[in-house]
Amino acid sequence: MTTRNSARRGGACVAVAVAMLVLGACDSHATATDSRTKPSSPKTSDPSSAATTTGRPLMLRNRVAGFDGRVMDGSVLGESSFCPGGLLHHERGSPDIGFPAVNELRCKDGTVRIGFGPGPDQMEHLVQTSEWRILDGSGRYEGATGDGRMIVQFEDGEPPRGVETFVGLVILEKDRS
Repeated sequence: MTTRNSARRGGACVAVAVAMLVLGACDSHATATDSRTKPSSPKTSDPSSAATTTGRPLMLRNRVAGFDGRVMDGSVLGESSFCPGGLLHHERGSPDIGFPAVNELRCKDGTVRIGFGPGPDQMEHLVQTSEWRILDGSGRYEGATGDGRMIVQFEDGEPPRGVETFVGLVILEKDRS
């Protein structure tokens, strides 16, 4: 029996798969055509901090303006909406955490901090890419791990405005039980 919810979940999974393919294609194209757009964030080397194939697919889209933004409708974690109505604040990262930027997402069920950051070689580009990793979380996201790729498409003008898309895999603490 097909229900409206199962059709919606199937569509969400397809959207995550398509977004992952698009980001992979963007990265391959960028690497082949313009070395200035290569991501400069370090690779996750600690397997305990990376999501595995048992992780939940994540597709997170944020509308940003300056250092603040909102989680966009259609963001999903596994087969569920992710952080509906959530707010984000962009913070500067540091070499200590391995990422030049951090997004703190404030969701109804907790917070999650994601490290990411296109390198200085991309700062003047309207399209920027990088790797990302969950740094920490609270509530539902306490103990969560995950990583993936992100792309941001900025509009021309000030303050910087654009849409960030993060895709990857996430393991919640309850998934480890």
